[in-house]
Amino acid sequence: MALTTTQKTEAYQFFIVAFGAATGVEYMNQLNDAYNAGMTTKQIVNVYTTKPQFEALYPRFDTNEQFAERLIENVVGASATAAAKTEAKADVAAALNAGWTKGDVVFQIFTNLAAKAPTDAQWGNTSLMLANKVAVAQYITETLLVNTTDLAKLGSYIASVTEVAATVDAAKLAAQGANGQTFTLTTGIDTGASFTGGSGNDTFNAADSAIAGSNTVGKTFTSLDSLDGGAGTDTLNIAQTAAMPAVSGVTVKNIEVVNLTSGADIGAAAGADFDVSGWTGLTTANVKQAAAVFLKAAVTTDVTVAGATKDVTTTGGKNVTVTQSMDTAADKITINKAAGDVTVTATDSDAGAGGIAMANSDQCARRLVAARQSAGHGAPAGAGHVAARAARVAAGGAIGGRCAGQSGEDSQGSGVCPQSRRGAGCGGAVGLGQDD
Repeated sequence: MALTTTQKTEAYQFFIVAFGAATGVEYMNQLNDAYNAGMTTKQIVNVYTTKPQFEALYPRFDTNEQFAERLIENVVGASATAAAKTEAKADVAAALNAGWTKGDVVFQIFTNLAAKAPTDAQWGNTSLMLANKVAVAQYITETLLVNTTDLAKLGSYIASVTEVAATVDAAKLAAQGANGQTFTLTTGIDTGASFTGGSGNDTFNAADSAIAGSNTVGKTFTSLDSLDGGAGTDTLNIAQTAAMPAVSGVTVKNIEVVNLTSGADIGAAAGADFDVSGWTGLTTANVKQAAAVFLKAAVTTDVTVAGATKDVTTTGGKNVTVTQSMDTAADKITINKAAGDVTVTATDSDAGAGGIAMANSDQCARRLVAARQSAGHGAPAGAGHVAARAARVAAGGAIGGRCAGQSGEDSQGSGVCPQSRRGAGCGGAVGLGQDD
């Protein structure tokens, strides 16, 4: 059963007073269920004010006076005089001392404020502020359909709203921008205004989709697509069940984050990489799942690879992070030309695995922040020429060796774990060379 207008209004008022936040879709759905179960607003308030989310703001160990101080300052802010707030705090403490629950107090506060006239000398501005916050909370919940249980985020939508009417429109515009739009790519050519973002944090989704007139699915991130994220921090999600080779003729700009998920390889081979290096404005490239990975990125883009089951080769990138289970003889991690820090976590152990190579660059392993191996798995080639960093090795296993194409050994010795000892592990953390 749908909520009445009064129930909705009281639900918004409650969340604003108790949590300093809008409800959003999920919490409003919960409140709807509670009302439909026959609960009154006051009963609902008394339940919610025993929850961890409320007690994180108002701890159980507070004295009644401390609770009163926190609550009145949070609810009233600068909308009333110091004298009015002092009186209100005394009233709250007295009510609690007389046996009222915190829920009773919260309910009474928003009920009283809602009944005050805007011209009331003492509480008119606070009443106006509550009404204005309700207007914004209703907008982000019912119009923008913001669906999160993050109270800090829900609070951010109404934090700037005061008794001044103009702050309502400003908050609504800000909410529009922050919420962003969602664009769904097609198996055709996706371009133009229909695939151009606005001022918000927009999301572009490119998942496999059914091809019209057939029983098959096709890729949606395809040649001649042209995507523009506009302002905000925008995200492109590309998910394909089949391999994800390089796509020629695409234009991607003003999209800051790309997430790649494939049921097979991403890229085809070194030199035939999935290439995002020409995407203007891209700051983060994440591989969520793949078999082998061959990824090329600009030196302004952070690269994170996790969930790959075969070889991982990255070329370029700023800070590069790879987490790989090296559990077969064919597994290998190769980091080429990273401009920033490199962090590698290599789990599991296969004595014949290819290891970790920091290769083919003047910046060879310039900043190998951490390389972790379990059970003494083979050593990475390319620990020489490291800028005074320490590598940590989990459960034994040495770190050391040479950059691919370099002849000089690490000043601490090669540190290469002999083949005969890899299975059992050899040594703990090994300091890397100090020479650059």
